[in-house]
Amino acid sequence: MSRALAAVTAPARVSAKHQSLLHFVGQAPWSDEALLARVGDLVLPLIERHGPIEAWIGRLLKQGFHHRRASCGATVNDHSNGKSLESELKGQSRTAGLKGVNVPDLHYEHPALAGLYDLDSGWSIDRDFYLGLAAGEPKRILDLGCGTGLLCDAYASFGHQVTGVDPANAMLEVAKTKPYGSHVEWVESSAQLFRSDKRSDLIIMTGNAFQVFLADEDILAVFETMRFHLAQNGQVAFETRNPAIDWPTRWDKDAELTLGEQTIYQSRHVSKRGGDRISFETRFKFPDKELVSFSELRFLSKSEIEEWLLKCGLKPKAVYGGWHGQPSDEANSDDIVFVIEAV
Repeated sequence: MSRALAAVTAPARVSAKHQSLLHFVGQAPWSDEALLARVGDLVLPLIERHGPIEAWIGRLLKQGFHHRRASCGATVNDHSNGKSLESELKGQSRTAGLKGVNVPDLHYEHPALAGLYDLDSGWSIDRDFYLGLAAGEPKRILDLGCGTGLLCDAYASFGHQVTGVDPANAMLEVAKTKPYGSHVEWVESSAQLFRSDKRSDLIIMTGNAFQVFLADEDILAVFETMRFHLAQNGQVAFETRNPAIDWPTRWDKDAELTLGEQTIYQSRHVSKRGGDRISFETRFKFPDKELVSFSELRFLSKSEIEEWLLKCGLKPKAVYGGWHGQPSDEANSDDIVFVIEAV
């Protein structure tokens, strides 16, 4: 609906007007409860002519207007009862964004799974790379999609001013327990909608979080967020998986995770591959329960991403094919690592 409104009100600049409408709705001060109540007064009598309502699937207004590991779901205050719609949508996909609501991705939303995250995705060579980008004098750093805060914590330990942004409350709760967690500003928000008056010398998006943005509008909004918060002479860094690699073959596997005296069995299965997207499910079998997380990722080429960057006033400063600074090989490199700057 927002794109249709943009086409009518600003036919010469539909994309820009579309983003303006999205941000207007996301930041609007109205009470969702009051608006829902008014909609109910008008619509429910018509619906119930066919019989009583047996179940509600969800309540989405400002939150749903924006929704598609991400991403995400910025907290929208409900001024009538002091709660946020985010609290009513727990379990919804971390990858919810501008285009609609997806199947819940519990890997990031469920506290039990968030508590396992660092066991399966602990400190690694890619984090060494991102940590090295902040070498030298203290910097202001913005981590979009910070997850459990491993990098934020490391940056803070070196005296940097750090803001960690993530749409999943469960991940942020883990992040806050890190040794330097109290030195980091934690913000529960999507990357698309996050706004601050602070400008950062370094902005990062790690862990292939870029791939959760499935819609073109999401990608545009994320790059706009990066450009908006980038300080003069600052840089942005993120990575994505190379679409030329056969990821489904690598991902269909089982693993065991140990947490205290518990053994959790993890299995991943790719369920669908089509176009530039791959869908998969991950099962976590605890001693007393089994949880299933559904995920979908988008795989874009180096040239496609560069086109999106330029549309948002950004350009590559360097593009690597790995974490040691090796050249990007579009046929064989596992990763495409971008270091970008303002045009």
